[in-house]
Amino acid sequence: MGNIPPIVSFPDDDRIWRIEWLRAIEQNDLVPSEPLIQVVIAPLLPDFQNAIENKVECDSTKKYYYGTKDVGKHQTIKIGTGLLPLIKIGSLWKKGRCVLTNVAPQKTLSLNITPDNIQYIKAGNKETLPEPISGRNETFTIAPFHHNVSIKGLSTNCVAINYLDDPLGIIIPIPVLISFYYCTSSNLSRAVFNGDFQHDLDSLVNTEKCCIDEGENICSLVLRQHMHDSEGWIISRILNSPEAAKGVSMVHDSLMAQMADFDYQSLHPKSQFPFTGKTDLTVRCKPIKSQIRDEWRFLVYSIEKCTAPFPFPRLEVDRDNDNRQGDPETDLLDHQKKEAYKSKTQNNDFDTKPLANEQEPIIDGPVSNFQTPDDRFDFLKDKVIEKPKKDFCRYKSAKTKKIKNIFTNQQSTGMGTYGESSATAARTFTKTPALEASIANFTKAIAYLNEQPDIIAKVRTASQKIEYLPLTKPPRYNQWAYHNSKEKTRRAVIIADVEHLGKHHCLIDFQARENDHFPISIISTDLDWPITDQVIQLLLFELSKSQGRWLNIKKTPNSITSIQTMKHTWGTVNQFHKNLMIKIKELN
Repeated sequence: MGNIPPIVSFPDDDRIWRIEWLRAIEQNDLVPSEPLIQVVIAPLLPDFQNAIENKVECDSTKKYYYGTKDVGKHQTIKIGTGLLPLIKIGSLWKKGRCVLTNVAPQKTLSLNITPDNIQYIKAGNKETLPEPISGRNETFTIAPFHHNVSIKGLSTNCVAINYLDDPLGIIIPIPVLISFYYCTSSNLSRAVFNGDFQHDLDSLVNTEKCCIDEGENICSLVLRQHMHDSEGWIISRILNSPEAAKGVSMVHDSLMAQMADFDYQSLHPKSQFPFTGKTDLTVRCKPIKSQIRDEWRFLVYSIEKCTAPFPFPRLEVDRDNDNRQGDPETDLLDHQKKEAYKSKTQNNDFDTKPLANEQEPIIDGPVSNFQTPDDRFDFLKDKVIEKPKKDFCRYKSAKTKKIKNIFTNQQSTGMGTYGESSATAARTFTKTPALEASIANFTKAIAYLNEQPDIIAKVRTASQKIEYLPLTKPPRYNQWAYHNSKEKTRRAVIIADVEHLGKHHCLIDFQARENDHFPISIISTDLDWPITDQVIQLLLFELSKSQGRWLNIKKTPNSITSIQTMKHTWGTVNQFHKNLMIKIKELN
């Protein structure tokens, strides 16, 4: 979470604070569109803070047992639920920034999620002792000396799972369950806690155009403009799984039911797993000794991975006002197209403005998008989000909205306001970590592609003309085509030839510097033979002039019919080759 700005709710001191518990939900009068969640935090003892800051190895058991032993120093802070994807029990924070995602050990649990195997309890659940101890007939399931959930945290709902014949063998706080399965982004967090899936589904998807094809085993969604493609998998599961739909509705409905009681003290959400059946859960957890069975149980701090399946193995995502290019042979002319929604300016100083929950953000202001790498659902490994093929496009790209020069000093994950505000919008979402752009991964993907029916693909043996990006200035000058300007080493190029149903294409990638983000290009020709080295050399020279921006190339040889690009966003080589295959077939 290195690019996430500080969260102002945390203490602004030199201590490291650990998140101890996620507690109640409450309304936020300052940001009505986004409720708050109470977060219990406690400072690490100085010895353990020094060990972590100096990267000194110490017994991990001591870290999570004794690192926050001073109960008197616990505090409760309040954070907008839009930031719930960033907040994990056991994570360490300093001056509002996460310094360690979790101190608890990792464990993989093989579980069977069925109604007979789970039960719902409070964090303050008590069990009857077989024999009285010090005059007590009962004991807390989560004893304070094992983990301090705070007095008000005793009402937190938890799900207990039978494990090794212990009905309470695994204990998962419901906020942890909600965060992992449903609130993977700020958009989804807002939708879940505000009840949009029950009462305003059309604000998330175009309900008239969404459908499923059981024969093709695919779910097709048309997302609203503000939604990310990666959120489509969660939405698809909620729309097509009765367990997931109930799990989401329970969150909002349970809060509303508690609010109906005018004497309520706090609001604690309920939920459930979005599936039934067997799964392997990878979790961060703390062993706690049961005084009833004299055996170890596990209190889950956070869930990291789940192997349970989704309702459909394929997902197709389209969206409102989509300006993706149609088939060149059937596409409308530019003057026949309407302008798509104007995109908002990306906030360039996002790292300097803290995340707060004190104001609704300006609706027409810039937006900061914070992407956190995540591969939590094993079922989605190698899955590619598909896009519908378009015969023509009704929309063309619109110019970016011009943003008025308004003073802002913070960022907010709220819905937004047209009124006065000094906050800009921030959005969090998760995405599978991108595969490293390398020659090895490129070569593997081309080898996979060559195994597909009707496709011939191979990496081209590079000649001197096209082995590196050409210089656009005399060699003594620093320039973009150098991978290392100091050592005067040029960016290497890798090229693959692909033939599909008689049509020829070239895939071109080049060496990037650290923090560079350039796409792969797919060059197509109408000739009956592969694109020659001479043509590629001309293209590479124009590419150097445009500093790696393929779509800004002004001169292309007549034999080139199209230049398409693909971002390096896939998580595995298999996803990479599947994306390539889809793109190649679309071009035919």
